[in-house]
Amino acid sequence: SAPAVPRMLKRLRNAGYVKHIPYQGFELTELGRQEALKEIRRHRILEVFLVNVMGFRWDETHEMADDLSKGLNDALSQRMASMTNYPTRCPHGEPIPDADGKLPIIVDSCIMNLGVGSKGEISRVRTMMRNGCNILPH
Repeated sequence: SAPAVPRMLKRLRNAGYVKHIPYQGFELTELGRQEALKEIRRHRILEVFLVNVMGFRWDETHEMADDLSKGLNDALSQRMASMTNYPTRCPHGEPIPDADGKLPIIVDSCIMNLGVGSKGEISRVRTMMRNGCNILPH
């Protein structure tokens, strides 16, 4: 909720995860960036595990991973990575940060930017638009 935002930002700032930039807003600190990349890694490895080991469809996994990743520690995440042969991309094609928090640089183009007759390889699928609308029906 809107009233909770300032409280959460204060907690994140006090913990060293964000810093306030006057007249601009907030940005992640290096500590915040590292923690965010760890969370992204856990979430995406969990998505791979849900598809490859548990048999869920790739379009079902994002919300499940959101719910489940809150209780996922590094040891469990590492075991899931091992069981899924250390994936480098999630089921949607997004890159998975490595154990050191490094995120590979992906150089690709949106299919909508390709001209008629152009060829390309689909590397990832976005299921949500920036406004939160679901692109693919379930």
